[in-house]
Amino acid sequence: MGISSLSPPTWWPKEFESDGEAGRLRRAWCAYPPEAGAYLDFIRGVLRTASLAACGVPDRIAQGVIDYASPREGSMSHRGAAWNSDSGWIDPSYETLGSCSREDTEPLVLQEQPYRVSLHRRELSLVNLQRPNWTGPNDEASFHARVISPLVELTEAEDHLYTWLSLFFADCHGQNVAYVSRYEPGARARKIAAAHGVKLTHLPLTQFPDAERDAQRWFHFLHLTRPEWETLLQDLAAGRRPAWYQG
Repeated sequence: MGISSLSPPTWWPKEFESDGEAGRLRRAWCAYPPEAGAYLDFIRGVLRTASLAACGVPDRIAQGVIDYASPREGSMSHRGAAWNSDSGWIDPSYETLGSCSREDTEPLVLQEQPYRVSLHRRELSLVNLQRPNWTGPNDEASFHARVISPLVELTEAEDHLYTWLSLFFADCHGQNVAYVSRYEPGARARKIAAAHGVKLTHLPLTQFPDAERDAQRWFHFLHLTRPEWETLLQDLAAGRRPAWYQG
């Protein structure tokens, strides 16, 4: 996937050129382009594998739950804010993928200047190849509007695995959805899926190499102005990686 297809030129139209304070440039939260491309390829591969297992042909499954960490359904991390008040949802505003990931650990800040870079780890991800996170201003059909916003607005009492699944499955109505985890989805998860007309296809997490899946758990978040973003793209095109990148 080319870097150009990952760039967000639509993030900086006229209204985003400055914030009105002495012409100061506004910043946007961006993915590191090589990581975004690798993550998209990984998600496509996981869902293709699920499709072959369920349907015998590729590209029939476009949505999935990937639980990287939990040993069983109903584990502590599935209890959300009631277990860890610092946990929450995060992912860059992908224009080619819908993805929302649960984060339970404090991100590592690698630098603050000239722009902030932080390193994050995914615990569980909800993904959709048909509904990108960001498709344009005020787009009610985006993954952000349909899934991410309802997730981040949950109360502490509502913030647990089964509400997450209910919100996600509601957006996958009538679809076959992959569930990739160390455990087999239980009766409660399957009942929620069935209520939304969703059929679950379980894949053991161990079906994917440790190094491959662990690499996709980690990602950098960049807080950039448009000129900084364009400079980053130019550097990457010239084969120059930023000093903060250790991958």
